[in-house]
Amino acid sequence: EYQDTNRAQYHLVQLLAGSHGNLMVVAIQRLTVGKNDPETAASMALLAHAERAAGDLAAAEQTASSAVAAWEEAAGADHPGTLAALDVLVTTLLQAGKSNQSRELLERLCRAESFADPVRRAGHLVQLAGLIATQDRAAAEARLETALSLPCWNRSKPDAADRLRLAYTAARAAHVYGTLGDRAASESALRRARSLALQAADPASTLAAVDRLATTGEASRP
Repeated sequence: EYQDTNRAQYHLVQLLAGSHGNLMVVAIQRLTVGKNDPETAASMALLAHAERAAGDLAAAEQTASSAVAAWEEAAGADHPGTLAALDVLVTTLLQAGKSNQSRELLERLCRAESFADPVRRAGHLVQLAGLIATQDRAAAEARLETALSLPCWNRSKPDAADRLRLAYTAARAAHVYGTLGDRAASESALRRARSLALQAADPASTLAAVDRLATTGEASRP
């Protein structure tokens, strides 16, 4: 029940529902548990992800920023919930073309030792390498080396989601190496990306996406 919905919120619901007319609503219980409660912060991060997927990057950035602040207040700067919300914010900023803001936050994510997901960490390091490649070649190469040597690449049976993330990360690394003029490293990363793509549920489309990412640095995935 939405007794306090205003016109702007109503239009946002219409946008998110799209032509299907279906929408799962995550209610943020600020009045019940407080705006800085972990439950509220987690709901805000989910909402930011939905807004980004719907193409409303301005709203997603604002909501994700609020989610990060709420998590920091509730659990601290290096809590996994804080870092997960920060990941949503970084993805939104990158999609919006805000490289400078993205770089600072990616640096923070890469420094956070408690971010225990090596698959995402590899992705962050490669994204950061791409942002700094033209300004600091040595730093970019160091981050690429760290990203591609994390233990997640040696898992015998990564799940499907991790395998797809790693394929895109390797493809993005191939692009960054190409930007740096290291053809051998670029080709090696692309081979790794294509090998992972062949194990995807839809190998043909995943290979096409990997090749596009390695060539252009642009991804079509959410």
